[in-house]
Amino acid sequence: MGLFSLVHSAADGDTGRWRLTMDQSQTLSARFLNNVPAVVFFLLMFDSLHLVFAKLLAPFLPPAVSAMYVLGVATVEFGLVMGVRGGIDLKILRDNWAFFAAVGSLVAAATILSYTSINYIDPGTASLLSRASTLFSLGFGILWLKDRLNGLGWTGAILAIVGVCIISFQPGDYLRLGALFVLTSSFVYALHAAVVKRYGDGIEFTNFFLYRVGG
Repeated sequence: MGLFSLVHSAADGDTGRWRLTMDQSQTLSARFLNNVPAVVFFLLMFDSLHLVFAKLLAPFLPPAVSAMYVLGVATVEFGLVMGVRGGIDLKILRDNWAFFAAVGSLVAAATILSYTSINYIDPGTASLLSRASTLFSLGFGILWLKDRLNGLGWTGAILAIVGVCIISFQPGDYLRLGALFVLTSSFVYALHAAVVKRYGDGIEFTNFFLYRVGG
């Protein structure tokens, strides 16, 4: 009886420590998500990694095939995680199949174009140029979605335009051709974002992400 009580107390202590650890983890996660500069930094860092992967795959596969494998593997991985958690809702796909087909096509086109650009420019330059998607998103937001910018927003947009022009208009036909691929990719991706904002409201996020990549 005494041994049972001791084991039970130890188990309770481990449970308490586990709950404390979970609470601390959730607190740290909340603090990180509320730290806007940190979130933006990591988003930009991970978002640019796909161009590094494109460079690594370039000697072995054509851009379209590389993009197909990358998006396909991402879909399978995310689908497995959602399947284990029981979060896949096929009704969302049935009700919005045309939307996901359009969005998926735009994502695929943008990925193929960005992967093609790596044959002409380095991933760092391509990553910088890809920030032009912000400008195109602003354009779609103002002209199509009727969004409004404040003074700070206009200042940032002008600075981004200047930066894109400085990088794009450099000597060398290869750089210009690579920049054209990246900017076209950014335009297509911004169009995808505008379509999502216009028609994707109300769709549960994890299922939206799964069908968006798999579309």
